[in-house]
Amino acid sequence: MSNIRIKHDKQNPYVVLNKKPLACRELSWSAKGLWSYLLSLPDDWKVSVAHLSSIYQGHGGGRDAIQAILSELIEKKYAIRIEVRQNGKFGSCDYEVYESPNFLKELVPQQEFPAPVSPAPANPALLSTNPPPEVICTKKQQHVEETKVHAAVFLDVKQESEKPKKQVKVYASLRELDMTLEEKIELSKYYKEDVIDRSVAWATHPSTKINTTLIQTIKWACKANPEMPVDAEKKEAENKIAAQKLISNCTIPRHSYVDILNKGVEIGFTASQAACIVIEYGEKEFIETLKRALTRYGVGVQAA
Repeated sequence: MSNIRIKHDKQNPYVVLNKKPLACRELSWSAKGLWSYLLSLPDDWKVSVAHLSSIYQGHGGGRDAIQAILSELIEKKYAIRIEVRQNGKFGSCDYEVYESPNFLKELVPQQEFPAPVSPAPANPALLSTNPPPEVICTKKQQHVEETKVHAAVFLDVKQESEKPKKQVKVYASLRELDMTLEEKIELSKYYKEDVIDRSVAWATHPSTKINTTLIQTIKWACKANPEMPVDAEKKEAENKIAAQKLISNCTIPRHSYVDILNKGVEIGFTASQAACIVIEYGEKEFIETLKRALTRYGVGVQAA
């Protein structure tokens, strides 16, 4: 479930806001209003997008409107969106709202997440104590150290480093898949590109049934190397063309006949159609089966 955590100085319950965002012409009045309201809430307060939209629904504050305002705050660097993963899968989104864009620049990207911080003991009855998904969190500047590790991983902050960072290649066949960047990097790191290409083609084929996550399916295919599914209609059309080419070079005696039908090739004796057989185009090893049947009815088959 998404959470909104609000960080304030508990010893100063009054509202103190940075005046620069209020005077910023790049922010709409709606964004300034929601930003001011969220920063006025107590530290670690939890409030959901659904709750905000239910309160201000009659004033143009429906769910879509609230989402649009949050997107504007994210674009102007007053908030960030955090993807929350549960059991290795994408769960929901959390939002964190900040006093100014300069606050975000102070955060240093880290590689790991810390243990989750426990929320405040209780909320007053003003807002729901069990908010629905998609919640927003505000942070005060005096709590920069507390939020560095948790939030900075998701920030688009470019910092100079003495040691050049190693660029990890993501294979082309993985780029458009519905997977996280970390999962794509993991597959590209441990498997060869031709193995990944074949496994992705198998996992994404319409006839392949997946009972687990996509990354687990691709990993299994990389190790098991399953046979690629065959398009039945395409295979039948190819076999029909091959049968026509084969029969056109055959010598058919008078006592036998060969007819190319829509579903297969019919072979029999002219004196008794009851003894005829039909080799269907969808049969496994169709051409070899057809050759044996032609020979059995006295049809001369030229060697390939």
